[in-house]
Amino acid sequence: MRALSPAALVLAALLAAALVVRPVVHGVPASTVLVFWAAVLGQVVVPGVLVCRGARLCPPTDGWLLLGQGATLGLALQGLAMLAGRALGAAWLPAAAALAAAAAGLALEKRAAEGPPAAASPAPALTFAVVLTGALLQPLASAERVGSPLPFDLLFHAGTAGELRHRWPLEDPRVAGVPLHYHLLAYALPVEAADLAGAPLADPLFALAPLLWVSLLALQAANAGRVLFGDGRAGAIGAAVILLHTDPGRFLGLAPGAFNSHLATGIYGSPTTVCGLILLAGLAVSLEAWITRGGRRHLAAVCLLAAAASGAKTTVLPVVLGGLALAALRALALRQPAELRRWAAAFAVAAVAGAPLTLWQTQGEESYSGMARLGLGAAFSSSGFAAAAGRSLGPGAVSGLAALPALAVWLVGYLGLAGVAAGLWLVRRKDRLSPIQAWALGLVATGVAASLLLDVPGLSQLFLLYNGQLLLGLFGGAGLAQALRRPRGLPEIAA
Repeated sequence: MRALSPAALVLAALLAAALVVRPVVHGVPASTVLVFWAAVLGQVVVPGVLVCRGARLCPPTDGWLLLGQGATLGLALQGLAMLAGRALGAAWLPAAAALAAAAAGLALEKRAAEGPPAAASPAPALTFAVVLTGALLQPLASAERVGSPLPFDLLFHAGTAGELRHRWPLEDPRVAGVPLHYHLLAYALPVEAADLAGAPLADPLFALAPLLWVSLLALQAANAGRVLFGDGRAGAIGAAVILLHTDPGRFLGLAPGAFNSHLATGIYGSPTTVCGLILLAGLAVSLEAWITRGGRRHLAAVCLLAAAASGAKTTVLPVVLGGLALAALRALALRQPAELRRWAAAFAVAAVAGAPLTLWQTQGEESYSGMARLGLGAAFSSSGFAAAAGRSLGPGAVSGLAALPALAVWLVGYLGLAGVAAGLWLVRRKDRLSPIQAWALGLVATGVAASLLLDVPGLSQLFLLYNGQLLLGLFGGAGLAQALRRPRGLPEIAA
C-alpha cells in the first residue's frame, strides 16, 4: 500500500474527527463514543480484517479492500453472532465469536498460500473525500436531544431495536402480544454497544452507528466499483453517485420526490437498508473473486455475507439470486461450463445460507411480507410525475399500454444520473461484459422488474430496486470516469 498524499492525509484526519466529534456535539457522552468505537474495532474491524487477510480473501497489500471487505465480513459475523446469542440467552457470544475469528485469522495467516492478484490502484484522496462527504451528510440524533424532530421511520426502527435489546422471543412493540418477525441484524451492533456502555440505545443507534454505516458503504461501494471495472477513480465516483443521489423532480419544475426516487432516505434514514447495501457490496467483491479465481474460501465468504444480508434486509437476497440465475443463463448461452458451474454453486450456497432467516422473517400472518401483492406499475402510477403527465397529456397517457412511453421516461428520471451515466458506459464500452458485470446488470434488471410488478404499502417494493441502484451507480461511476478522463487522467487531486 503506497504512502498517502498530503491531501489524502488531511481528509483522513477530518474523517476521523467527524466520526468522533459529531456525536459529541449532538450530546452523546464521550464515554459512550469511546465504547462504541472500541466495540467496532474489537468485534467488527479487527476480527474481519484478520480473517480477510489470513484466508487471503483480498490482496494483503491492498489496504483499502482489506479494510472495507474485512469490516463488512466482521459486521456480518458480529450481527449473526449477536442474534444467535439473543436467541440462545448467551450474551457473551458476540465477543466469543470475535475472539474466535481473530484467532482463526492469525492461524490461517501462518499457512496461507499466495494471495490473489492486486486490484486496480485506488484513488485515496477522492475516496476519502467521498467517505467524508457521506459522514457529514448523515443526520444524527441522540437521547440528549430526544425532543428534536425525528422521522417516523426512525421511530419505527427505535422500537424494533429496543425490542431486540429487551427480550427474546420478540413481540411487536407496536402491537402487544403479536410476535415480531423482522430483519434485525442492523440493530445488533448498536444494541451490543449500548449494553457495553450502559447507555440509552438512541445514542449508538442514531448518532454513532449511522456514521459507521454510511462511511463503510462509501468505502465498499468504491471498492466494488474498483473490482468491477478495474479503475479506482471509477469506483470512487460511483460511490459519490450513490451517496449524492436525489430525485430530479425539483430540478424539472415538479414537486420534490416526483419520481418516487428515495434512495437517499434508505441510505441516511434506514438502518436496515444501509446495512443491506453494505453487505451487497461485499457480496459483489466476493462473487467476483469466486467467479474469477474459484477457491472454497471465497465461496465461504459468499455464504457468510448472504446469510447476513438475509438478516439485514429481506429484499436483498431475492434480487441477488435473480442476478445469479441470469448470469448462469448467460454462461449457458455462451457455452462456458466452468463459469456456469461456479454461478450455480454461488446460487445454491446463497439460497441455502439465506433461507433460515428469510423463512423466519416471512412466516406467520403478522409478517410484513404478507402486505405485498401484485400491482403492475404502482411505483410509477403513484408518482407525482405520472400525475403531472396525466394532467398534461390526458389520463389515457398513463394507463394501459399507452403508458409505456411515460413509464420509460419515469424510469429514466427515477434512476437519475446513475442510469444516464451507466447507459453512457454501456454504449461506449468496447469489450464484452465481464461475468461479474453481467451479474450486476442482471441484479439491476431483477430489481426493476420486481419493483414494477409488486405493490406494497409505503412503496416498500422499491427496496428491491435500491439494490439495483447501488450497482447501477457503480456503472454510472465508470461512465463518468470515462467521460471525464483526460489524456493524462483525472486531476492530480484524485490520485
